[in-house]
Amino acid sequence: MSVVQVELGAEIDGVAAREGRYLARLEVQVDNGGDDPLPLAFAFFRVRSRSGVEVTAAVATEFLDEPCAADLFVSGHADHQCSLAVEMPNGELPDALRYEDEKGHEASTDIELCPGSASSLCGLTCFDPEELECSNQGVLECNDAERTACEGVCVDLASDPKHCGACGMPVPDDMACVDGMVGCPSPTALCGDACCPDACGDEPDCTNTCDNGQCAYRVQDIAGACDEFCAARDSECLDAIAHFAGSCTSDNAVICSFVYDDTMCDPPEIECICAAPG
Repeated sequence: MSVVQVELGAEIDGVAAREGRYLARLEVQVDNGGDDPLPLAFAFFRVRSRSGVEVTAAVATEFLDEPCAADLFVSGHADHQCSLAVEMPNGELPDALRYEDEKGHEASTDIELCPGSASSLCGLTCFDPEELECSNQGVLECNDAERTACEGVCVDLASDPKHCGACGMPVPDDMACVDGMVGCPSPTALCGDACCPDACGDEPDCTNTCDNGQCAYRVQDIAGACDEFCAARDSECLDAIAHFAGSCTSDNAVICSFVYDDTMCDPPEIECICAAPG
């Protein structure tokens, strides 16, 4: 048996600890080297603290993802992972996990709270002492004054997508954190409530723009005679411009006629010709 992951907090997965306690979530791997199946009911697991206090896994285990449960078994010569919730008294840190079922099967393992580089503990948060320090008040502070400690990691609040402007403030999908505010990743630009893609690509006579809150682009022909809008989502329009711009010589102008609907989107007809100058 081994503990592969530990999470400590006053609240985990929406479950809050009782007053004077905190929650420890343990992801446990149970290896069954025998022939008989082993039951993985959470009541068979006990945590011992560093001072010797023993606590049985809590009913809150049932609210975790993939919990250790009474109807869960690990077959003979197999292994299985499940999660436990343990309510620890404040000031007591988990040190070891012990398993014992009704038939006397036993196993035990040490609990490593802060593995890897995050080898130190500040309150209930593991941290890397090379990046952060724990104040006398139990508050994490970054050694780099330009960064902020969020969830035990130093981040830049001006650009971090998980902590934009403040810890725990993620940006929506497909958006970016720009100067501590929700914005659009380069080379896209905000238009209404969406990020406009670079619809022009490498077209030299095309400019991305925003038309009444909709992503659009402005197409100008070689001679400057055509200056129209077309919705960026309409691939037909883009294809037509690219085709005729590539087929005309540098002395010719690309003259395009667009027939729009009322919303300036999805033109039903696109006519382009190469016209000799003069």
